[in-house]
Amino acid sequence: MTAAQLSPGPTAARHVRPLTPPGPRSKRPRALPLIVGISTFVAIVIVAAIYLSRGPTLSGTYNALEGPGSMEFRGSRVYITTVLGTTFVSSYELDGDHVVIKGAGGAQVFTRKGPTLDGGMGMKFVKDLGRLATPDGAHEPR
Repeated sequence: MTAAQLSPGPTAARHVRPLTPPGPRSKRPRALPLIVGISTFVAIVIVAAIYLSRGPTLSGTYNALEGPGSMEFRGSRVYITTVLGTTFVSSYELDGDHVVIKGAGGAQVFTRKGPTLDGGMGMKFVKDLGRLATPDGAHEPR
């Protein structure tokens, strides 16, 4: 062998990478927070859409002007307590100023006038506002 063959030459100056296993990619740690953020946003949008699709609802207790009956509105249900103390659960819908309470025997329509629900034929219910209702629909302190 000659000296020219033993000299380092232009190929010896190249850098050789050591053989090590590849490390984690720099984009992986950023992907997880992005996925969690998008998933959270989608979940919030779905919950808001479900909540808003329910439509308008009533809430609170409406006491009968004549007798001990009452109607309590909770979410999409109404709990009707009769004169004898029996409670029935039913669904209802709001249609403008009309409250339609659906039951097994049909439906009863009440007209909403302020805090009063008027079902006709003497069926009047007034929202319990912590005050005593008078027959003309006005309220006076207890």
